[in-house]
Amino acid sequence: MRVGEVDGGAVITLRDQTELTQLTGELDGARTVTRGLRAQRHEFANRIHTVAGMLELGAVERAKDYLTELSAATIRANAQVTERIGDLTLSALILAKSVQASEQERRSTYHH
Repeated sequence: MRVGEVDGGAVITLRDQTELTQLTGELDGARTVTRGLRAQRHEFANRIHTVAGMLELGAVERAKDYLTELSAATIRANAQVTERIGDLTLSALILAKSVQASEQERRSTYHH
């Protein structure tokens, strides 16, 4: 720092990075959940199209069975994760990641 022509010393600024690091982690978590929700939305749309196709073909019983199976599998998966992981936020993150992984697996299988 200079005052006129005289060297008046130095100024140093120190910042605590703890809050910034925490906010960065929260943002990363929010992005992960958003990607998971996007994958869930896509998966839901695929399932709706499947049911619509079955109904269009007159396979009402098959559509009912398919929906019953999907519902049971979803409830079972949610219960297992929530039971093993006590934290609901972490459970939601794990379930979102699971759907995201399933979606990526389906895409790679479909495109190959």
